[in-house]
Amino acid sequence: MSKYYYLVAGLPELTLEDSKLSYTVADFKTEIYTGLSVSDQKLIDLFYLKFDNANVLKLLKDKEAAIDTRGNFSAEELAEYISTLKEGGEVSAKEFPAYLATFISAYFNTPAENAVLLEDHLAALYYDYAMKCGNKFVASWFEFNLTINNILVALTARKYKWDIACNIVGDTEICEALRTSGARDFGLSGEVDFLDQLVKISEITELVEREKKLDALRWNWMEDAIFFDYFTIERIFAFLLKLEMIERWISLDKEIRLACVDEDYLAPYGPAFLHVKQDEAAIAEKAVEVLLGRIAGGRDDNEVLIHGIYNHIKSKMDKN
Repeated sequence: MSKYYYLVAGLPELTLEDSKLSYTVADFKTEIYTGLSVSDQKLIDLFYLKFDNANVLKLLKDKEAAIDTRGNFSAEELAEYISTLKEGGEVSAKEFPAYLATFISAYFNTPAENAVLLEDHLAALYYDYAMKCGNKFVASWFEFNLTINNILVALTARKYKWDIACNIVGDTEICEALRTSGARDFGLSGEVDFLDQLVKISEITELVEREKKLDALRWNWMEDAIFFDYFTIERIFAFLLKLEMIERWISLDKEIRLACVDEDYLAPYGPAFLHVKQDEAAIAEKAVEVLLGRIAGGRDDNEVLIHGIYNHIKSKMDKN
């Protein structure tokens, strides 16, 4: 097991309440990643694969889509792998994660009516892949998050009388209990020591507060899990997880505070708020196109997405 005395000693202290960062997830990849052993780099790759997952989903829907550059693979590399798998070719697991190859192949070979929700299918494959990484802390981290997500989904499904089983992702024993148990606690009180805490969090109606509580739960879990790991890859992995968590909150704090849809363009002084406006011309053009197609005997029942127009108008109520 590699020890990273100098590297860990130089990492800044992080708290969930931090509002500024001198370091980013992208910086980590360029400045620290190369100093890790090959086996530890593969563990860090698991973290960055979440961005590759999102990028693959984007490119499958739109091959020209802009991708998140924080992933392990460039847009060109992903496009090449997607093209190869679409044509029935094979990609070496040494070059490209096997679970992504499996997902892409299934995407092109499964009839639309038989396809499960793409994000859920990919998430199930990703978690299973990561939990087999061979590192106890990293595998446990992914299983911990899978459990959190599934319990929250199960609680929500039960509340609104949706089918629970079809919304659970993964194949762990906890997943199976959530799918099959009719007990109030899904039979998990003795298995999941944070179940009561999670139930209380799920009852919080204010979304920001609920997300903060969930991140605090994750943060505390990490702190306990690496308590005796001082200069190891586990501490470095946890640092990266915390870094991304803080980054996300900082970016949210900088985002929209007051926004609306289709602001009042007929008001005496015009629109006053940051808003998204419907692209009426594009909607009309597409409507005529669809109508003419129907008149000509065509039939297209696919949903059509017309992107809105983002108007960044600084609100007079925005004191910032």
